[in-house]
Amino acid sequence: MKKAIITLMCALAVIYITIAILMLDFGRIGSNASSAGDNIILQYKIVDGCGEFVTNAAGAQIMHTQRVKLYKNDETGIPETRSSKKVTLARANAVVYPGHSFRGNWFINGGEFKPGDRVPAGLTGNTQDVLSYLSDWAVNTYKISFHPNGGSPTPSSQWVRFGEEYGDAITASTGNVTRLGHNFAGWWTTRYSGGIEILANDIVAITENTTLYARWTPMSGGTVTKYSINFHGNGHTGGTMASQSANVNTPITLNANAFVRTSHTFRGWATSAGRAASGIVDYADKATITGCTPINLWAVWQVQTQSQQVTVTFTASGATHGTQTFTKGASQILSGGIPYRSGYTFLCWNSNSGGTGTDYHNGSSYTFNANTQLWAVWTKATPQHTLTFIANSVQFNSQVYNEGVAVKLNAGIPQRAGYTFLCWNTNSSGTGCDYYNGSSYYMDGITTLWAVWIRN
Repeated sequence: MKKAIITLMCALAVIYITIAILMLDFGRIGSNASSAGDNIILQYKIVDGCGEFVTNAAGAQIMHTQRVKLYKNDETGIPETRSSKKVTLARANAVVYPGHSFRGNWFINGGEFKPGDRVPAGLTGNTQDVLSYLSDWAVNTYKISFHPNGGSPTPSSQWVRFGEEYGDAITASTGNVTRLGHNFAGWWTTRYSGGIEILANDIVAITENTTLYARWTPMSGGTVTKYSINFHGNGHTGGTMASQSANVNTPITLNANAFVRTSHTFRGWATSAGRAASGIVDYADKATITGCTPINLWAVWQVQTQSQQVTVTFTASGATHGTQTFTKGASQILSGGIPYRSGYTFLCWNSNSGGTGTDYHNGSSYTFNANTQLWAVWTKATPQHTLTFIANSVQFNSQVYNEGVAVKLNAGIPQRAGYTFLCWNTNSSGTGCDYYNGSSYYMDGITTLWAVWIRN
């Protein structure tokens, strides 16, 4: 019995040890197969024709780094990518080489790959070089635009190549640019102050398209301190605006718009007729601007909707004389025209048919918020007569006068050989009433006067 118990205990011990060993093996397999390991750093570099790495202006290698996650293989102890994992290489623009663009392929681990390609697994070590060759890096060109900054004309744009002199791009854009009363002071990277002056022998170091600004210094005795702002109505139907004087490089508020255009609303100002036609507003009404040379501004208009308009109807002699469209609530010049009525003179328009309301005068500005009717106001016309002066049996002169109003004669002095002019008379034989030049008379409908002579 005792022997049987000992045998059973030995068997159980063997089983226990076997299970423990198996558990340890399973644990080792699970841990070693996927335990987290190191990273590998991909270093993207540029190699020149002599096999040297390309450096920047500070002497440091031009390089881009990419971190790749690796896993340790416990059986070899060497970090490597998992066999099922590929590495995506960087795009062409990942490596920043100022003034250059990459046009080639990456070289890594003995293979050649396009930017963005996926490299098969198997990279090992702590770092791995990804190389490109200098011959595959194109030198960039950039566009230089020139702002005359108050001068004229505007030079044509020029193209420059990174790392080379500006050369003709500067010299060709300098000679014909002038400004009244000023000397040219070079092309600068900023308009008014600060910045860097760019000379023809400077090396191009920009990495984008750039605008250069002319700088100016006043000539001795020729300082220009004023410029004009000119306003164009651009199809306006009323209103006028004089040019506005401004001080050079000093902020100024534009005069309020005084132009009107039938059935249109003023939106602002454009710097060219073409921009105005396209509805582009460069400056709002009464905007503040700064300039140094004459500025031309064109009104920008927007067609009104019917709800924004009111109609003023002009009535004369019991009939409609005409109409005018106003922008609701906006001041506008009245232009009802001048009607005609025989024997009467037109005075103005009135809001009451009997002339007892508010007077409205052509050429003055008014605001209407609703459709309005206006009536002509008349005054009885004073009859007019034409007075004809006869000398030497022909018409010498004539003069128009109003009936019932004293008229000063100004016929002049006729000439007759052997005679001296004396006066004018209502009778051709000189037996009527005398009238003298320079004196005033009530003519009472007289229409003809004859010269009276005395023999020398």
